Amino acid sequence: MHAMGQGLATPADIDDPVDTALVLDELLLPLRLEPDWPGPMAPQRVRGGWVQADVTDDDLDTLDRLRAALPDADPEEFAAAAQQWRLPVLPYRRFDAIAPVNRTPTLPARPDHPVEPERLRVLDLTSLWAGPFATALLADHGAEVVKIDPDCRPDGFGERPNLYTALNRNKEIISLDLRYGPDRSQFDDLLLWADVLISSFSRRVLPNLGLGGDDLRQRNPRLRTVAIVGFATGVFESDWLAYGSGIHAVSGLGLAGGVAQATSVAYPDPLTGYLAVGAVLSGVSCEVPLSLSGQLVAAETARSGLAMTGTAR
Repeated sequence: MHAMGQGLATPADIDDPVDTALVLDELLLPLRLEPDWPGPMAPQRVRGGWVQADVTDDDLDTLDRLRAALPDADPEEFAAAAQQWRLPVLPYRRFDAIAPVNRTPTLPARPDHPVEPERLRVLDLTSLWAGPFATALLADHGAEVVKIDPDCRPDGFGERPNLYTALNRNKEIISLDLRYGPDRSQFDDLLLWADVLISSFSRRVLPNLGLGGDDLRQRNPRLRTVAIVGFATGVFESDWLAYGSGIHAVSGLGLAGGVAQATSVAYPDPLTGYLAVGAVLSGVSCEVPLSLSGQLVAAETARSGLAMTGTAR
C-alpha cells in the first residue's frame, strides 16, 4: 500500500479504506480453498546456509544431481548454478547482507486520466498466482479478460481446481499453442483486440516466440504490456526464475529467526498481483518484479523491529 501510494495516488485520492480482512483472505487463499495444500519445500541445507528450491517433482532428480556436482557450494553459488539449469532456486539471505531497500520505489507515474477497468480488454499470459490474481481483480471490476492456457503447457494450478477457478474467475479461457500456425494466427487477432497484455514468463520466453517489445509494438502500437518478473532489470538476478516463497528467502524474512524458515503461503505473489493491477491502471508499459513486494514487506518488518525478534514469518 505504501508503494501504491507513492506511485499511483496520494492518500487524499483514496476514497475507500483498505479492507484488511479482504486482503488477508486473498493472502491465505491456498490454505482456505485447498485443505491439503502442501506449502513450499522445506529449506535445503547447503554449505554455510540454506536455499529455497521451488521445484516440481520432475525436477527433484536434477536438483539432486546439482547437489552432488557442487558439494561445497555456498547458498549464493548453489542458487546461481541452479538458475543456469533453469531451476527456481534462491538463497536465504540475512538482513545485514542485503543492500538498503528503497521504501519508496519507482513505480509507473500517476496517470493524468485514470484508466477505467470496465473499458479494458486484457490478454492474460500468466499462470499460477500473481498474474492470474491481478487479471481476476481486473475482471471483477469489469475488464474483459481472455486468458491463454495452452494444453501443451497448462497453468500449474490446473491440478488444484478450487484454486484455479478462484484465480481465473470471470475470464474467457482459450487453449492456444503460440508456436504454431492457426493458433498463432488467432493469437495475433487477440493482440489487435487487446488494450493490455499481462505476462508472467521469464524474460526469454516472449522474445523467443517473436513477441518481444518491438514485435508487439509493430503488431499493435496502442498495446500496453505489464510483465511480472522475478527481479528488476539491472540486478545480477534479473534473469533468475523466482516464485513467492523464494522471494521470501532472499528478502531476509526467511532468516528472521536465525534459522531458515519457509513461508506457509507465498505472500509476495498476491501482493505483486496488487502492484500489477496498479501498473495496469497507470496506463503505461512496465515490469513489476516479485522482489519488489518482498523488499517492501521486509523493509516494513525491519522498520517495526519484528525482524530482530524472530517473530516475522
